[in-house]
Amino acid sequence: MVIKSNSLTLSMTSLEMAKNEVAYGYLSFFPITDLTKDTELTFTATIEKVGDSSSTETIEKKGKISELYNAESVVAGDEYKYVAGKRYGISFMLVADLGYEETEAGKYLVKKEDGLINLASEPTVMTNAATVITLDADLDMSTKEAWVPVTEFKGILDGNGKTISGLTIEATGNDAGLFITNNGIIKNLTLKDVTVKQVSGAAGAFAAINTGTIQNCVIDGGALTVNGTDAKLGAITGHNQTGASMIKDCKVKGNVVLTVAGGKVNAGGLAGVNGWWSKAQIQGSSIDKEVSFVYRGNGEGAIGGLVGWNVQGTITGCYSLMTITAFTAVNAGGLVGGNEGPVTASFAASEIVAKASGNIGGLVKNGGTFDRMLFNFCAFWHCFCYHLWNINGISDSKRMLFYVRRSFESGWKLTNFN
Repeated sequence: MVIKSNSLTLSMTSLEMAKNEVAYGYLSFFPITDLTKDTELTFTATIEKVGDSSSTETIEKKGKISELYNAESVVAGDEYKYVAGKRYGISFMLVADLGYEETEAGKYLVKKEDGLINLASEPTVMTNAATVITLDADLDMSTKEAWVPVTEFKGILDGNGKTISGLTIEATGNDAGLFITNNGIIKNLTLKDVTVKQVSGAAGAFAAINTGTIQNCVIDGGALTVNGTDAKLGAITGHNQTGASMIKDCKVKGNVVLTVAGGKVNAGGLAGVNGWWSKAQIQGSSIDKEVSFVYRGNGEGAIGGLVGWNVQGTITGCYSLMTITAFTAVNAGGLVGGNEGPVTASFAASEIVAKASGNIGGLVKNGGTFDRMLFNFCAFWHCFCYHLWNINGISDSKRMLFYVRRSFESGWKLTNFN
């Protein structure tokens, strides 16, 4: 630390501060002869993050000598206060910029990237249901270290219409996401160009497992990859799990690539699994046509444009336009890969390219309840898919307004019907 007074420079021993720590520095000096009570002194302290010389920041403190003068140090009469040979005690306080402001108890306004990082490292903040975290600015995480997922979040994360870009998420154990389990509310937030590194468990950009609410959130570009046994992959969440789980008005768009690199995986554009013999809900959500899915798994599990496996969950008012390419055998559906729950007012106009044998459905691979038509033990409720089947070069250009399940051989292609 360097402190200057006029032409005088004093060097002090480096002082390391931990996060949230208040550091006090003290300096006693003998002033030069031209100091008077009205002389203004400027003290500067240069600080930097340990190990990061590019993070240097300078803090200043100014004050008149009469304001800083330590009366208790006087050893002569008043007429000698401001001359050489007399001792002055100067104190100053440095408080690290945490990147957020606590506006009131439990309410945090995030202003910088480090603000979100610092809050995420506080378990008492993350697991407090009264916590409210609001973004006050867009955050660029591209130069930051990989995000370590928060084990559990119970509060409210309000993106406030802001964007977090360039976030790279590493797995904690087998799972990866902004949070491993979201048991709170995530809303009004966009993740742009997010990367979830290869994991063997559940993976989703917002949460590996969602037991709370994710609303009005967007994935805009990125890459997510899984390879494991009983893994779950979705751009928003790996598993929308319980009866209290809700994904509402969410969107996946831009150049998003979801990859199943191997193993048994249930994967969907939005969620890998919806429900678990529970009424988990997905409403008003969509997958755009720029999104793509690459499957190289072992043939077990299911993949869908919106949801891989719907296990008694409900899907309402949703659609998928994504491209699915299966290099190995798999059960695939344009909207849902495997269905055991109600799907209402939803559609798929996906392109499914099969490079190996398997089972395929234009809307779903099999099962479930649909609104308003009864066919093959499934009731359709205003659900439809527009597809052109191109099987070994033979086209069947009728609109598929009913449940479809067909086995297909290598080279079959399901494309958009215009």
